[in-house]
Amino acid sequence: MLKGFIFWLDQYLVGEDPSSVVRAALGLMSFAALLGVILGNTAVKLGALLAVIFVILSAMLILIYDRKSLKRQVKSHRGLLTRYCDVLYDESQPVALVKEWKQVATIESNGDTKELITIHAIAMQDLYFLRLRADPKWDQPERQRRRVRVDFRSIHVAGSRGPSWQMTPSWLADGRLEMIAHLHSPVPKRTEIIVEVKRDWPGKCTPLAEGEADTFGFRFGRMHHIEHGTYTVVLPQGMRVYLEPVGFQQPHPGFSVQHGHNQDGRSEVTLTVIDLPVDTFIGMRLQRET
Repeated sequence: MLKGFIFWLDQYLVGEDPSSVVRAALGLMSFAALLGVILGNTAVKLGALLAVIFVILSAMLILIYDRKSLKRQVKSHRGLLTRYCDVLYDESQPVALVKEWKQVATIESNGDTKELITIHAIAMQDLYFLRLRADPKWDQPERQRRRVRVDFRSIHVAGSRGPSWQMTPSWLADGRLEMIAHLHSPVPKRTEIIVEVKRDWPGKCTPLAEGEADTFGFRFGRMHHIEHGTYTVVLPQGMRVYLEPVGFQQPHPGFSVQHGHNQDGRSEVTLTVIDLPVDTFIGMRLQRET
C-alpha cells in the first residue's frame, strides 16, 4: 500500500522541484498547528500531528527515491560516455604529442595529496575532449573517492589561465579514476595547447604516509607520446624516504630519479623521462625511512 502511495504521489509531483515537496510539508505542519490552536481539541491535534508525520515521511521517501533514480541515470550516462570515448580513442590515430609533462604531487602527513599537472602538447587531430586516468595504487574507500576534486583549464600563450572546462569523472572497475575533460571549443590539428590540471585527492598516498612502499610514475598508450616529462613528489615536512627506480636501472640515458629539497625545506624526489616507451611503466618506488 505504501509503495503504491509513493508511486502515485511521485507521478503527481512530476516536474516539481524537490524543494516544493519540502515547502508543502512545512505548509501542512503550519496549517495543522494553527488548526489545533483554533479548535483546541486533543483528538484534532493528534490527528493533525499524525497526518503531518505521514506527509513528512512520504516526502522523505520521495526525495530518497528520486535521488537513487538520478544516481542510477548519472552512472548509466557516465558508463555510456566512457564507452564511446574508448571507441574514439581505440580507432583513431595518436591524440597528442606531449612536448612537456610536468607533474608535482605535494603530500601531507595524513596522505592527502594535491597535484598540479602542466601539459604542453601538440594536437595530432582535432581535439574535442581530453581523457586522463589516474589511480591511488591501493583500494581506497568510497568515502575518500567521493571527495576527490579535479579542475581542468587551458593556459594561454601569455600565461593567463582560461575558465575551467566541464569534466566527467567516473571510477573504473580496476580502481582508476577516469577524467574526461570537455574543451570549450575544438582544438584544430597541429595546434599547440597548454593544459593545467589540479587534483585535490584526499588519502591518495596513505600507504606512503603509513610506512608502506608506494610507486609513482608514467604509463601511456599510443594515444599520447611523451617526449619529456617530470614527476616530482614533495614529501611531508620532516619525512625522508628510501627510493629505487622502477622499469629501468640507473644510470640510464633517458630516465633518472633524483632527490633534493624545495624552497620550503621539504624533501622531494623527481623522476625525469625522455621519450617514454608505449605501454611501459617508468617510475620510482618510495618508502618512508623508519
